[in-house]
Amino acid sequence: MLAVLLVVGIAFAIYQHQPGKAGAPTPLAGQVRQLASAVDAYYDKNKSLPRSLGELEGFPKEAVEWPMDRYGVRLLERRAEFFFDGASGYEYLIIGRQGEEAWAFAKGLQPELQQVPAH
Repeated sequence: MLAVLLVVGIAFAIYQHQPGKAGAPTPLAGQVRQLASAVDAYYDKNKSLPRSLGELEGFPKEAVEWPMDRYGVRLLERRAEFFFDGASGYEYLIIGRQGEEAWAFAKGLQPELQQVPAH
C-alpha cells in the first residue's frame, strides 16, 4: 500500500506541474469526492474502512470497481471506473477514471483531490 501511495504521490507531483493539465473539477472529480465523503461517513459509523466502494450508498450503478493493482487494465466500453485501496488506519486512495480523464483522492495528502494520468 505504501508503494502505491508513493507512486501516486510522485504522479501527482509530476502531473501537477505540466502546463494546461490542472483545471476546474469535472463531474468525474465530483463523483470521486462524493465517494470519499461516503468512505468518511462509513468510517465514522463503523470505525473501519469499507472493503470496497461498491458496498457504499451512492456508488454509481453503471460504474465498474477494480482493485488498485488493476489500474493498467482498460475497459473497451466508455464507463466510469473506480479503484480503491484502504491502508491501515484511516488512510485510503480512490481513483476515478473515464476515458482519458482520471482523478485521485488520497486521504491525508494536500490537496486530497488531484487530476492524475489516466494510463
